[in-house]
Amino acid sequence: MNVFIPLLIASFSISISQLLNKTLSKKGHSPTTYTSITMLSNALIAIPLLFIQPHFSQSIFIWVLIIASATIYGLSSVLTFKAFKTTDVSIVSIIQRLSIAFISFMGITLLKESYTPKTILGIVLIVASSIILVYKKTKKKIDTGILMSLGSAFFGAIASILDKKILFDFSPYSYVFVNNALIGILFLFNKNTIKETPHLIKNHTMRMLGTSILNVLSFVVLLVVLKNTDVSQTMPVYKGLTLIITVLLGVLFLGEKSQMKQKILGTILGMIGIFLMY
Repeated sequence: MNVFIPLLIASFSISISQLLNKTLSKKGHSPTTYTSITMLSNALIAIPLLFIQPHFSQSIFIWVLIIASATIYGLSSVLTFKAFKTTDVSIVSIIQRLSIAFISFMGITLLKESYTPKTILGIVLIVASSIILVYKKTKKKIDTGILMSLGSAFFGAIASILDKKILFDFSPYSYVFVNNALIGILFLFNKNTIKETPHLIKNHTMRMLGTSILNVLSFVVLLVVLKNTDVSQTMPVYKGLTLIITVLLGVLFLGEKSQMKQKILGTILGMIGIFLMY
């Protein structure tokens, strides 16, 4: 299955969404509010997907995995937000790149997915590329934020592995709705979410809808690819492409032109790694 073009589309969509979220995050609302309303907006946009090859698993075990995946991803997000409060953003970003290594290791060991020396080299180059792209010198001391960042990367990897297992007996189109709805509900009843939601929806409706359309497009394409490929190869390529595209869009549209040599080197290494894997 030739998956590079679909993954490129998925990565480009989520990268634009991240740029929109970056501007939205400066509006003063809590992370739980953004997470809940964005996910529920995603679910709303995804309703038409329920009519495309609908299939909901009849297995209680699969539904347990679905609830576990949504909860674990939610925990990963909370740990990320907490890490940002105690540790430099650059450090958190570097550590979270380890999710690529975690996903690959779990896919190979737990799901018994095949690998070759070329695949391993590709993964190493993508991880190295990601670290180079986000690395910034800092004098901040190591603190509990490091452990929270590691936890976020680890739990995010587990959620990806669970999603792969779920897709064995679930339509990727149906799962886009179910996954987003569950995560949105998970954060919905936080006191900050209840208080801030009306203001967020009233003042940023179109931006949030645009973000959700891009999120759903990216997620459904990724899940369709993931259903037919190995998670240990697909997710590193997806995450590597997403970071590279986000950095390039930041340079082009947000004027983020610092450390250009570093960004060029990271992009080159990342593309070589992706080429080795596909």
